[in-house]
Amino acid sequence: MIVGSKSIFLVTVIAVLFQYGECTISAWATPVIATADGGNGALATKVDDGATSATGITIAATSDASITAYTKVSQTPSDVVFAIANTGVLTISSGTLTYSTNSVYTLVISATDSAGTVTATVTLSVNDKPAFAATNYGKCIADKAAAGTTLTTLTASDAVNGGSLTYSIDSGNTDTDFEINTSGRIKTLNAMDAATVGGYKLVLHADDSSLTGTTTVWVLVADCSSGAAALLAGMMTLLMAITTMVLH
Repeated sequence: MIVGSKSIFLVTVIAVLFQYGECTISAWATPVIATADGGNGALATKVDDGATSATGITIAATSDASITAYTKVSQTPSDVVFAIANTGVLTISSGTLTYSTNSVYTLVISATDSAGTVTATVTLSVNDKPAFAATNYGKCIADKAAAGTTLTTLTASDAVNGGSLTYSIDSGNTDTDFEINTSGRIKTLNAMDAATVGGYKLVLHADDSSLTGTTTVWVLVADCSSGAAALLAGMMTLLMAITTMVLH
């Protein structure tokens, strides 16, 4: 009986400690949306120009408890409507992103756990598409021009990526006669021969991390010192510009 009485006493003491002592569970901490996750700052992930859905963008709150809900409180501008799931994943519920119309969106997002709700203001940038100054160019290169001769240098603009682009010749490079480097410089890899190939339609690409800009270079192989060759090159550019407008 004595041993039993001691056991009952110990159980009672332990129960009291759990109820009133240091083992009492404190309230859960309210969630915190960290800056790295977009809290009161810019989201690292960008959404591409022309996108109708926003995949891979998650706003994460940290808390001792489980986050029960995320809510979009407001956004500006509102031409494209964003939504946020209870998992914190952003999506586009309507509209198409157009960089030239709006390049930045500001969202006020709230996160809720068992202790309360907090909000954070996050900005989401739109990734612009690399763009050349023109959709068509007309160039003349001298017949018999040696390998290594520069045809032209063409670069695309890309505000969001700071001009960090990869250039390539996508098509029209007959016999691999041209190459383009990281600076947009196009030069010959072989000697030009008008009797073999009198002209080229080089389709150039400028790529950032996810979008591609395109332009076409019409190359005439001829005696470029003659006024007729220069006029023909200019007429090629004008003709293709008109054709592009008609087709679109």
